Amino acid sequence: MEEQKKQEQDPLTQIKRKELEIKETELQHKIAMDKAKLDLEKMKAETNEDVQMERIKSENKREGARLAVDMAKEKKGEGELDKLI
Repeated sequence: MEEQKKQEQDPLTQIKRKELEIKETELQHKIAMDKAKLDLEKMKAETNEDVQMERIKSENKREGARLAVDMAKEKKGEGELDKLI
């Protein structure tokens, strides 16, 4: 018991203990930063996926409208052709 108290009061032991506490704090900080970075990357990926899906929907909508116009033009052209016959 006395030996343990002497070790706890020993300046070298206190310095080593403090160093270990600092290293543990640094490690916990690094873990938190890594987690935050991964969360941010995940959020960016999800946002990018949403943007891409909206772009695809928009392109499909435009293509549908273009096809409808082409079909209307084709039908109008057939009607004019029928008038000539």
